[in-house]
Amino acid sequence: MKNARLFIYNGLILTAASLLLRTLGVGFNIFITSRVGEVGTGLFQLVMSVYSPALTLASAGTSLASSRLVAEEMGKRRGNPRAVLLRCVLFSQLSSIPIALALFLLSPYISVSWLGSAGASHLLRMLSVGLPFISLSSCINGFFIALRKAKNTAIAQISEQLFKMLITFTLIYSMSDRADLCLLLVVFSNVCSDIFSVVISLFLCSKEAKQLPKRSVTRGGISAAVLSITLPVSISSFLRSALTALEHILIPKGLLKSGLTYGASMAAYGTLTGMALPIIMFPASFLYSFSSLTVPEMAEANERGDKTEIRTKMRQILRAFLIFSIGASGFIFAYSSDLGQAIYHSDKVGYYLNILAPLIPIMYLDNICDSMLKGLGEQIFTMKVNVIDAASCVLCVFFLVPRVGIMGYVAVILLSELINFGFSVCRLKKVTGEKTGLLSALPKPLISVAASILITKPIASLIPGCAVRSAVGIALGTLLYAAIIFGEKTLRDKVIKNRAVPYNGARKRTGDAP
Repeated sequence: MKNARLFIYNGLILTAASLLLRTLGVGFNIFITSRVGEVGTGLFQLVMSVYSPALTLASAGTSLASSRLVAEEMGKRRGNPRAVLLRCVLFSQLSSIPIALALFLLSPYISVSWLGSAGASHLLRMLSVGLPFISLSSCINGFFIALRKAKNTAIAQISEQLFKMLITFTLIYSMSDRADLCLLLVVFSNVCSDIFSVVISLFLCSKEAKQLPKRSVTRGGISAAVLSITLPVSISSFLRSALTALEHILIPKGLLKSGLTYGASMAAYGTLTGMALPIIMFPASFLYSFSSLTVPEMAEANERGDKTEIRTKMRQILRAFLIFSIGASGFIFAYSSDLGQAIYHSDKVGYYLNILAPLIPIMYLDNICDSMLKGLGEQIFTMKVNVIDAASCVLCVFFLVPRVGIMGYVAVILLSELINFGFSVCRLKKVTGEKTGLLSALPKPLISVAASILITKPIASLIPGCAVRSAVGIALGTLLYAAIIFGEKTLRDKVIKNRAVPYNGARKRTGDAP
């Protein structure tokens, strides 16, 4: 890949920022929960169940549209990325302001009729104010990704989180100890941090825009191009979130019909979705930053019509994700019991980890396939697949869970990921006209991770304590796995290089005079 170093550099920046934000978020949420209490936390979750679909409609697709279209303009000899950015910004406001206004006006009705709490009205109204700012910030972040300026996105996100924590601590400690008022102050702080993030993003954006070449030529159809990206992404995200919400409502009800008590149903559901699945998806936090950067990479190459570069990037990215995901799958599978005990003191969590771990490569590769397809202008295809997948999951949950119990939902997850991945890979192969090379690349990481586990697990088993044992075992295994993968590649490259050196007559031959 031509910009491989820049790609990796930006990915590492976004990954580090994501991990830092997650760490800060955990401590912040603990503080908030202790101040607003269980009732306030429950009310906030109810409010978010209504606010999340509105946020999806207001901002989904704006980042993708900005990153892809700006990258396409950058790939043209006489493109105008400034004009595209301004059109994306305009669209973000035209789409988010009406939704914010509707949520503001309908808040009293929604609070009483849907949520059963009149007190939620003030929270919804306050949150609605932040929708246009979030949409604008998302658009500008897409612009930074298109320019390969991930550090600006990281600066804006970290600044927003620190500002939110500062203003929340200040307001709560200085104004009130009442749980209901504390919750209102938390929401107010969220909105203030959204506005602050936009200010930082606009400042950084103005500096980057000044460095862009001044071009007067602007192609037509920018608005149509923006709509062709944002509309399908927004609609699919909204439908998928609604169907997913319905799916998660049906699961506990299905478990009740299967013969479990209410407490047992909620325990099984919570163990699988709230404990096991987050562990399965945690390693993906190292990859999702790279997924977002893949969109402009593929979009720019696609705009130039460089099929060779597209195919090369596709195979390189897929192989990198395959190596990482098989490593994550192998180590979680090998230490599933220890991880379940170390994190949640639960054998059931370890049992679910053992079942779901082999699915990790499918999950992670499906995500990167979707990102590459979006970069190649296939967002409508991904929309159809995601909506069909979500609808199929709802039907399967409705029929399977009452008959099979929680293992019916496990089966739904397995089938859903396999079908989704199959569609994505086939479409990627068709669009690029090139085989993905996943099957030929599969044996090497499989053998390497198996060897790493067989060598390091007996050493780790000598260590007492699940937490220390799993941590040391995974760390040693990961180091050995990386050494095998990259060591073999280095050796192979040297062999190929030596074979490629032509004979120049200077080398000493047998029988020559000394």
